[in-house]
Amino acid sequence: MGGAIGTRLALMFPEAVDKLVLVSSSGLGKKVSPALRICTIPLLGELLTRPSLAGSERYLKSLVYDPTVITREGIEGYYQLSLLPGTQKAFLKILRTNINPLFGQNHGATTRELGTITSPTLVIWGQQDPTVPISHADIAAKSFPDVRVQVIDNCGHMPMFEHMQAFNDLLIDFLK
Repeated sequence: MGGAIGTRLALMFPEAVDKLVLVSSSGLGKKVSPALRICTIPLLGELLTRPSLAGSERYLKSLVYDPTVITREGIEGYYQLSLLPGTQKAFLKILRTNINPLFGQNHGATTRELGTITSPTLVIWGQQDPTVPISHADIAAKSFPDVRVQVIDNCGHMPMFEHMQAFNDLLIDFLK
């Protein structure tokens, strides 16, 4: 949920943000995957997010268009991170702060507020994002005054893994 945080930073401290990059960003609209909404329900969220190697694999593969980009090393690394003390609790707190099981995301900025962000903004989105719908990229395109939106086809929620070269090229070109 770094997109909502980055956007809020750009709103609160515009002098600190030269350029803003949002990748499949939360915080631009209410819609979000049903799986994340379900995880906000007390007890059910704790059960569904309990660390396990199989759960880590299912979760990571659910985020992408092509599950073959998720490697065994990536799964094991994610699983090891999920075992760190406080990780599950922090994940659930972030979800429950930002998502309502009935109404979706409690997006932090209104489109009017987004229009006050003066930093050039790059928005990268996977066309087949199952987590945060592509329609949020349209919201960004209409809201930010200086925005470039790039949609990557055959891509889910993690374009930085699914289309690494294209993602890096876009990022480097924007940050020049």
